[in-house]
Amino acid sequence: MGSNILTDVHFAQQDFSDSQLWKRVLGEPGMVYFYTGSGETINLAKANYNDASRWTAFDLGGALELGLDIADAVGSGDGSTAVGGLVSRNSLDGVTQALVNETLIQSEGDVVIDASRNGRVIAEDTSDVAAGGTGVGLVVVTNNLMGGVSSAVTQSDVTTIDSAGEAGDVSVTAKNTALISAHLSSQLKAKTSVGGDTRV
Repeated sequence: MGSNILTDVHFAQQDFSDSQLWKRVLGEPGMVYFYTGSGETINLAKANYNDASRWTAFDLGGALELGLDIADAVGSGDGSTAVGGLVSRNSLDGVTQALVNETLIQSEGDVVIDASRNGRVIAEDTSDVAAGGTGVGLVVVTNNLMGGVSSAVTQSDVTTIDSAGEAGDVSVTAKNTALISAHLSSQLKAKTSVGGDTRV
């Protein structure tokens, strides 16, 4: 809600109790919301996550309990029952900054100021659940890529001269090539009945 546009925000350092800068969105804390609308431009800061026509709530903490409840409902007959539950959460959060502030630089050659972020998270699930009678499986995968990269020269004097006595180049760059790669390939096998849910 603040008047200034925030860039490279580190949410762990924010004071969300400051009502001048932040407001609560409509939704239930601790829930993960999946967009199920027909396709539209949405301002996530103003979205009503209680709107069931656009959003489906999912409780990650109760995922395994849900699988057990399903097993109790469908596994009362003869034969074995297998219950599988997997919740995978991958998060890459960090801020990379290159800053030259209130500095005098005189260089015989080009000046390069560069900030780069290239973190990698590779996640793979190939789990199998097998049962002679009833099988119930639940797989949930969530990925978060947060933070940013910035590079700047502020209130500084930079002079560069190349080998020919001409003015050199000053380069200020920022690159963000951070990546999260998740591959999900789960199997659920049963002789009589199978129940499952997969969300990514």
